Amino acid sequence: MSALNCPVCDSAEVEMSRVERDNGLGLESIRLVNVPFLECGRCGEGFEEFPAYRRLIRQAVELLCQLDSRLTGQEIAFVRHALNRSQQELAGLLGVHTVTLSRWETGHSEVPAPADRLLRALAFEHFGRKRPAELSTAPQHRRRQRPITLDVEQLHGKTYTYETPHTFGGTNHAWVMSNDG
Repeated sequence: MSALNCPVCDSAEVEMSRVERDNGLGLESIRLVNVPFLECGRCGEGFEEFPAYRRLIRQAVELLCQLDSRLTGQEIAFVRHALNRSQQELAGLLGVHTVTLSRWETGHSEVPAPADRLLRALAFEHFGRKRPAELSTAPQHRRRQRPITLDVEQLHGKTYTYETPHTFGGTNHAWVMSNDG
């Protein structure tokens, strides 16, 4: 039994388990593992818990921005929301019209490599991270085969380790990031 009470019926009969979620955070390119899932034994209500939600969003953005393939429209919208920018604000920073940004986000047109790199640089600056030197080259135009896997349970530790089939700065090694800052 958990010390938490059900938000629906206020029962203390709440059990926690860990689940996996494809399309994590609303992105086809993210797969979440070890997501805390709480279920009420009395009313049957179930809900996911993200105690470190802001860190999860930040790490997802940082990982997306380090991929050597171009961002999808869905990912561009996700990064924009993580940066807390409106379409008008981000379009102004990228030097494009809001209609152009909207077309990128909806997948009606592809983001050009220079705008893709600029968006990534803005994301790293926003989160106070140093932009990797590899981002000075244009992201490749290729489809990713599998999603990035983020382990939600690791967000409470000192480092994050991600297994990924994608290339980060020319290697396919698991990525390890510091939890500082």
